[in-house]
Amino acid sequence: MEEAKLERKSIVLQLVLNIFLGPFGLFYSGKITAIVLSIICIVLLPAFGLGLFLTWPTSIVLGVLYVKDHNDYVYIMEGLRKN
Repeated sequence: MEEAKLERKSIVLQLVLNIFLGPFGLFYSGKITAIVLSIICIVLLPAFGLGLFLTWPTSIVLGVLYVKDHNDYVYIMEGLRKN
């Protein structure tokens, strides 16, 4: 039985996506969080842009953390496959 191949994700790509797309950039690494933050951003946008000030920095931080966790998981799985 063939195992699924896990690939590392790029932190730089995640940063670029989040800086330019905000919460929508999270679709690269965390789809559920991307949906939730996108909805919050859209709902709070009319309130003096509050959605941007809350969700944009949050999405940048969460995106980097999600990619780091994913890459750590891939590293561990690669080690287990070698044994």
